Amino acid sequence: INGGRDIASFDAVHLKTTAKYMDVAAATARYLQKRAVPFFDSAVSSYPATSKLYQYIIVTDNSLTVPKSVFFMPSKLPENFVAITDRLKLPFVLKDIHGNKGEHNYLIKDKKQFIKACKKAQKANVFLITQQFIDNDGDFRVLVFGKRIPLVIERRRGNDKTHLNNTSKGAASRLADLNELPSEVQKDCILAASVMDRQIAGVDMVKDKKSGIWYCLEVNDGPQLASGSFVTEKHTAFSEFLHQQLRK
Repeated sequence: INGGRDIASFDAVHLKTTAKYMDVAAATARYLQKRAVPFFDSAVSSYPATSKLYQYIIVTDNSLTVPKSVFFMPSKLPENFVAITDRLKLPFVLKDIHGNKGEHNYLIKDKKQFIKACKKAQKANVFLITQQFIDNDGDFRVLVFGKRIPLVIERRRGNDKTHLNNTSKGAASRLADLNELPSEVQKDCILAASVMDRQIAGVDMVKDKKSGIWYCLEVNDGPQLASGSFVTEKHTAFSEFLHQQLRK
């Protein structure tokens, strides 16, 4: 998060009262609060934020690993290409903090591509975050119901023309055995859902194929139970979870 000041101020009069702006304000408040930096007004920290920006702050403050990220407000983003590349190197990922299904998600390899993506996002009123690119052979959607993992789906893109592993973008998927995830990664998935206060979540995990480090990409509160791949299996797992809860 780009910052550095000792005191931050939030004035609701000067913030547009939209979910996007309030979400960013809430994320920033949580970031400052954890680091004992004074800010005004504390009420903004209780806003029910849902963006990826907010998620990254919450999960990293709970010792979970996410790709290195830098956020600027849309008006400041295009002029900070050098600052971003100094932190993240090329290529890096540029993606919508409220996006899903791979929309407004770009792999940036040069400044021209970056400026083009920024202009497209500004036109669509999209807030973008820049993020370290994790070289991978696919990722895992880990369903977490309560404190259990009933289902793991591996997703792999078909070719290197895209960096996205989303099935909505044509990636292949398969049901994976839970034991394919190291026990520490399983614990991280359950912790990620817990710190986001979600009993039903789809935690996206990816392994850097060079370093072997696992990263948390997202904690989805709507993990496509009624769509996407393996709908029948997801329905069965969800039904069993509901029965368990009703028996309590």
